[in-house]
Amino acid sequence: MHSIPANVIELCQALVRIPSVNPDGDPGTTQTGEKACAEFIGEFLRASGAQVSFDEIEPGRPNVIGRFPSEPLPDGKPSPNITGIMVWPSSVSPPI
Repeated sequence: MHSIPANVIELCQALVRIPSVNPDGDPGTTQTGEKACAEFIGEFLRASGAQVSFDEIEPGRPNVIGRFPSEPLPDGKPSPNITGIMVWPSSVSPPI
């Protein structure tokens, strides 16, 4: 990461520019998986003072874990996360 995004708009723009296509089905590109996006988020979190680790649940699809030094949050507080989104062909109904 060359510099920390100055605001949430720059952060979102940077994230959208990173290819992170779901590899299931016919993605139409070889740039699949969330690895590049997760690495960017990890760098952003490190630059922001977090301790970062990765948990690769499938090849090229890691979870990012960022921990900021602080007191534990009270139960029920939300934590940020990124989630892969399944894309279903129009001829197939998603499982519910």
